[in-house]
Amino acid sequence: SAVPRNHLGLHSPVPRGGRRKMKLKMKEARLLGQTSSEPTEMDHWSRHDKYDGDIFLESNYRKHLARHANKVLLRVRMLYYIKHEILGDLVHHISDGQNASEEKELGKLSDDEDGSETTAAPGPDDLPSEPATPNPSVPGEEGGQTASDEDPNKPQWPSMQDLNSRLRRVITSYQRNFKKEELKLAQKAKPMEPHAAAVEAINQQLGTNWDWHQLAMYLWKVERTEKYERIVRERERQRMEVNQKKWSRREEQDFYKTVSTYGVDFDRQKNRFEWTKFRTMSRLEKKFDDTMTEYYKAFVAMCKRVCCMKLTEEEECTELYVEPLPEDKARRTLERINLLSKIREEILPHPQLDERLRLCQVSADVPDWWVPGKHDKDLLVGVAKHGLGKTDFFILNDPELSFREIIRKNMISVKSEGSSNTLKLE
Repeated sequence: SAVPRNHLGLHSPVPRGGRRKMKLKMKEARLLGQTSSEPTEMDHWSRHDKYDGDIFLESNYRKHLARHANKVLLRVRMLYYIKHEILGDLVHHISDGQNASEEKELGKLSDDEDGSETTAAPGPDDLPSEPATPNPSVPGEEGGQTASDEDPNKPQWPSMQDLNSRLRRVITSYQRNFKKEELKLAQKAKPMEPHAAAVEAINQQLGTNWDWHQLAMYLWKVERTEKYERIVRERERQRMEVNQKKWSRREEQDFYKTVSTYGVDFDRQKNRFEWTKFRTMSRLEKKFDDTMTEYYKAFVAMCKRVCCMKLTEEEECTELYVEPLPEDKARRTLERINLLSKIREEILPHPQLDERLRLCQVSADVPDWWVPGKHDKDLLVGVAKHGLGKTDFFILNDPELSFREIIRKNMISVKSEGSSNTLKLE
């Protein structure tokens, strides 16, 4: 069934408000309608005398319609959209008075019977014990108690305003999802070469008999569209470059928290920084790798400058400004960055790491269950993987390390000792 012309574009969300713009559009449409000479417009049903509102409607009601015409048309358009686009074939079930719960039961039975045509009606045991919708009190009854006042455990039926708002939001969400699916299908379509696509489009529009004037106009439109798209892409690129150079206060704080606890990942083979994990931890997904590297170098230069350390030539040439930190914070941050970088780049990749860890001895600041060498290596791996922030959570709960199993056994022993003590007291 073809959608009438007045209901075309139903999949696009309807902008609400803007009465002045709507009046101007309606005025232009009326002017265009007067100049139009199409017979279909003259024979439209709204031009018949029996639908003339000036004759059959009172002046007050005409004023009311003039003020609320947009709302009425939007409501009719929304109902038409629900019936033909969202519900579809289910409209017949609704018009027949079929219950939604009954529809679900029929669907389940048909699936269980592997497509059999006959389905049994639900029995009394299958029906819900309570009605699907609570019965709110009628406004004219004594006391005016709602269902929630009679029974606090029974949910209250929402108001008409809430239901209307919910309905509009559902329809708008449905329209947006429909547009997203259309864009996905268009992107999945295999793109053609520009010249081949132009020739194909010309063949579809003009056929084999080309009019050179129309062909020139079409090619001019294609060229103008491509030029406009290039301008838009260039503006978007410039805007992204400007946003990359700007660092908000929140972004600076997140960078400082992450670099002071996690450090940085540097790949010596590729001779570049790896910002994938750092970007995720610091919530800086919009920043590029080059932007992160530039800001990190400026940050290190700032910390060295605050601590009165010697700067390299590259650090002296940094033009990016970073808010200075107090001297104690800057010094502690540099020490942590150097420590974590040394663990990741020098200690863990060392070929004689296991041999040197065997020489470790038990010290007074480690617990009794600490195994020298084994737990020392797990500690190095955990610090390199998670950093120095919240070590009691990340390192102890890492399933790849041995600390998690030790804690589990310790908790089991504590529980067993507690249960034995309670038995002795009894």
